[in-house]
Amino acid sequence: MDLVDKDDYILDECAGCKLIYQRLVPAGDLMSVIYDEFIRPDAELRFLRERWSVQRCQRYLQQIVDLISMVDRRAQDVRVLDFGMGFGEWAKVALALGCDVYGTEISPAKLAFAQSRGIKTLPEDKLVPQSFDIINAEQVLEHIADPAECMSRLAQALKPGGVIKIGVPVKIGLRHAISQLRVGVASWNERRLNPVAPLEHLNAFGAESMRELGRRNSLTIAKAAPTTCQIPLNLRSLGESMKTMIAPFYRMFSLSGNTIYQRL
Repeated sequence: MDLVDKDDYILDECAGCKLIYQRLVPAGDLMSVIYDEFIRPDAELRFLRERWSVQRCQRYLQQIVDLISMVDRRAQDVRVLDFGMGFGEWAKVALALGCDVYGTEISPAKLAFAQSRGIKTLPEDKLVPQSFDIINAEQVLEHIADPAECMSRLAQALKPGGVIKIGVPVKIGLRHAISQLRVGVASWNERRLNPVAPLEHLNAFGAESMRELGRRNSLTIAKAAPTTCQIPLNLRSLGESMKTMIAPFYRMFSLSGNTIYQRL
């Protein structure tokens, strides 16, 4: 492909926060090609619909209930931003709870779909300071060329006492997988290499880099207390049921994967 065939794939690491990132990042036309042609919205929507389940909906519900409890307000008084919302599945659950929900998304097809489901949308560069109680950025920062600048904008849009939930790919075993790739033992099919997938996952975060994002923006890393939602077990969706039950406890003890920040 002409847009990329003369460029090298190079990984660098920040000496301070240990963020692993791609030196060369896509921009302009290449970004549109990646997110509208390589990752086709219609195929992605079919995939999401095939995987949708009551258990997945309850997992989102669990997350949102936890976040609402942290800001200590009634759901109808909570203003939510789903940043990089995709097709708006998470945002739709927050809307069903009565929250005032907004979303941002760079894909025109995904944006139109979310709007058709009642999600109000905003341009990413029009976020008003101190305007949201809850901000969700699920699997977003790893795709952004300047995650520090993006996190700064999100932090500025957060009300005092508000919370930001950041979800990123877990990079457990990544260093070992990279070393195996360099000597020809591993291939790009190795799941542990997903956090540095070429052109797509530009940044691989760990505990140190997640702490640094909070420190730079005067945000405190919070511990979400798990709620006691009743989770019906379904053997056909056992994986989703288990994720729903253990996710709150996992967040209490790990910064890898999901991190919740709060502005005190």
